Amino acid sequence: MRDYEIAMILAFTIFLMFSGLSAVQIRERSEIPEKYTWNLSDLFDSDQAWDKARKRLSGEMEKISSFRGTLSQSAQQMLACLQFRDKINMGLRRLSSYTWNISRQDTQDSQYRAMDQETNLLSTKFQAVSSFIEPEILTMDENKVKRFLNSEPGLNPYTFYLNDLMRRKIHIFSDRAEKIIAEAGRLTGSPSSLYNSLINTDLVKEKLTLSSGETIILDQNTFQKSRSLDNKEDRELINKTFYDELNEFQGTFGALMNAKINVDLFNTRSREFNNSLQMILYPDNIPELVFHNLIESANKNLDKFHRYLRIRKKLLGVDNLEYSDLSLPITQKSVEIKYDLEEAKSLILESLEPLGDRYLSVVKTAFDDRWIDFYPTPGKRSGAYTDFGAYAEHPYILLNYDGDYTGVSILIHEMGHAVHRYLTDRTQPFSNSYYSSLGAEVASLLNEILLKKTMLEKFTDKNIRLNFLLGNLDELGIFNRALISEFELKIHQEAEMGKTLTGDIISQIYLEILKKYYGHDQGICFVPDFIDMQWVLDRLLFINTYRIYVYAVAQTAAFSLAENILNGDQAAVGRYIDYLSAGGSDYPVNLLKKAGVDVTAPEPFEKIMNSMERKLDEIERILK
Repeated sequence: MRDYEIAMILAFTIFLMFSGLSAVQIRERSEIPEKYTWNLSDLFDSDQAWDKARKRLSGEMEKISSFRGTLSQSAQQMLACLQFRDKINMGLRRLSSYTWNISRQDTQDSQYRAMDQETNLLSTKFQAVSSFIEPEILTMDENKVKRFLNSEPGLNPYTFYLNDLMRRKIHIFSDRAEKIIAEAGRLTGSPSSLYNSLINTDLVKEKLTLSSGETIILDQNTFQKSRSLDNKEDRELINKTFYDELNEFQGTFGALMNAKINVDLFNTRSREFNNSLQMILYPDNIPELVFHNLIESANKNLDKFHRYLRIRKKLLGVDNLEYSDLSLPITQKSVEIKYDLEEAKSLILESLEPLGDRYLSVVKTAFDDRWIDFYPTPGKRSGAYTDFGAYAEHPYILLNYDGDYTGVSILIHEMGHAVHRYLTDRTQPFSNSYYSSLGAEVASLLNEILLKKTMLEKFTDKNIRLNFLLGNLDELGIFNRALISEFELKIHQEAEMGKTLTGDIISQIYLEILKKYYGHDQGICFVPDFIDMQWVLDRLLFINTYRIYVYAVAQTAAFSLAENILNGDQAAVGRYIDYLSAGGSDYPVNLLKKAGVDVTAPEPFEKIMNSMERKLDEIERILK
């Protein structure tokens, strides 16, 4: 389950000129046509049926303990244990999908929140009682595991899982050592928890009077809304006041980030990795080269990013481009396009035609068989996500569709996740059904690329085309993510060399990298020193180490795959469907290579930069 990430690139709204500005209309659920709501009865036809399944599963799961100490006795005994674990986990996934979705359908309903908590407790309980399985397998000699695999055909679905477990054996220790690390893990979530508590409080709440005479209370919400005001003095006042107030907490946020990095260092050293980057990439067997290529390629292509900034400067008509100017819209003619749901469906099906009939048939089924809950209703969770659903059946999509282009883009993005999940579950055994975040993001971003291509083919009016090009330079997001990734790498490297990280040191590192990317010293864009605390606003830095690079690498991979498909290579379509069907049967880098893109090489980044240059060329032609 993953929330849709709408990246705000350069602090201006990507789809501004194609988004409805009115508030989303919320209707009572009874007013929504049934075909536009999801059908959760595919999971359970009633709450009573769910409760009956929960009680049955709760009674069965304890039987897993009977396998303790027996896994090395025979291949058949190991197989029986793994199959029983899968059976319980499949049941838990079905239970969880029902309560997760129905509790998000109406977050105000305490009954469903309680049911969701019950599911979580049941999952936690099973994790505890089944936790002996992997340590017990790891005590076995690797050759014995291979003999088991060769002698018992029933273990074939577990081949990748068992081989990967043996690969990770070097970083897994004795029961006593593992217990110590697990106990220490109770503390590892503290920096993230404290950060969330602090960032969600009213850190900044200043009263400001604007040039118009209007008085505003400056907090995080008004900061985001007011930073695009036309008056330059107002924008500068808002930016400086906000960051000056944030800087008063520099020491506190610095201590939290230092604590977060120390947690990473503890895990790195206790698991005997060379560095934290290697530790984070290790589970998915991603070479460090993939991460470093992203940063090196971004730095090599900063001239293209700077070219865009020069275009922005020209469009804004300013003598000197300043960081506060980046929040201003640069399109000159407002165009609002609305799509009702049937129009959105047609547009999506048209955009996805290059992926072939098999792909389209899944999309049509998702629309027809009510996998999707489309409209906002009272109490419904905001945003969008794709839920796995029950194994080998179908996923679910939650939306809050409001009829603008962004809504269409979100829908096609989530549809990418849904088709990926559906094809994986219909092709792979449960043991191979979980795939990496890198693999998942490729599937959704490729769909967005196909939608944008379709839109551009429809726009012949130069003003509309210019607006769309300026608002859909997704390549800019790669620079933003590379910037954050480079910053994250640098502060970890400093800590790994034994240096103490304080708030001012972390902020100085961030400011230097930010100025480099925006061409401050070359006069491209002036970045004021008070912006040095901007890193604090990126929640992922405090929650998931080295997570942001995933979206950039996935974007370059998705572009290369889409380019092959759009060039009419039918074999490329087949390889892509195979990729979506492969799930977690191999490591993500290997799966992408089979699909036709090598993310360990610089070529995918170069291809997407060439695309950016073509778009900038067209923008400049239109402007002339």
